[in-house]
Amino acid sequence: MNNTKRKTENYKSDSSVMLKRINTVYLLKIQGFQRKDIIQYCADNFKVGERQTDKYIFDANKMFKDNIDKHIDDKKFEILNQ
Repeated sequence: MNNTKRKTENYKSDSSVMLKRINTVYLLKIQGFQRKDIIQYCADNFKVGERQTDKYIFDANKMFKDNIDKHIDDKKFEILNQ
């Protein structure tokens, strides 16, 4: 009989877990952690490798840029409506 259950070390995270990890990386970046430190943190806490951590970093950078863009848009709106 074939056992189709996934082993825990091969578990694929769902979207809520992924978002939590990306948010964690985002906060680490804000605190000034370098890439190598974030890779080590993710390896220790999430049991993921360098490539997956780079994906988290990419998404965290996009989140940071989106937040800056939103802040700029809000400021433009505020200035135009004075």
